[in-house]
Amino acid sequence: MSAAIKFGTWASPRSAVEIEYSLQVIESIRQAVTDGVQRGLEVGGVLYGIHEGGKLRIEAMRGIACEHVYGPSFQLSEPDQAALAGQLESSAQEQSAPGLSVLGWFVSHPRREIALQPADINTQRATEESIMGLIRFINI
Repeated sequence: MSAAIKFGTWASPRSAVEIEYSLQVIESIRQAVTDGVQRGLEVGGVLYGIHEGGKLRIEAMRGIACEHVYGPSFQLSEPDQAALAGQLESSAQEQSAPGLSVLGWFVSHPRREIALQPADINTQRATEESIMGLIRFINI
């Protein structure tokens, strides 16, 4: 990544892991969530970056396609799940982000309590092998 990219940092007193995040990525997430809210939809995305020791560095994100066949909630259909599996599989070979790994994923719940929903648990199960226990899930 370019040295001109600015990063923020987040750490929890309950965890030894520190998370650095590109401010550009946070802006991309904010814009995706805002666009979703304007359309009345929840959205999600995959977080990419580097895991070194006790630090995760989020450097990119890519939206997760969702047909919203079950309504406005972020609940993946079978085709959506297949597309996500393909996205996670191809991440390691992508030329646009060499050296970046899948760190986790996020989902927005603008009209509901910030808590795991049953659909989130299903998506989490679908991503577990690919994210190797790093961020796993961020609920926005």
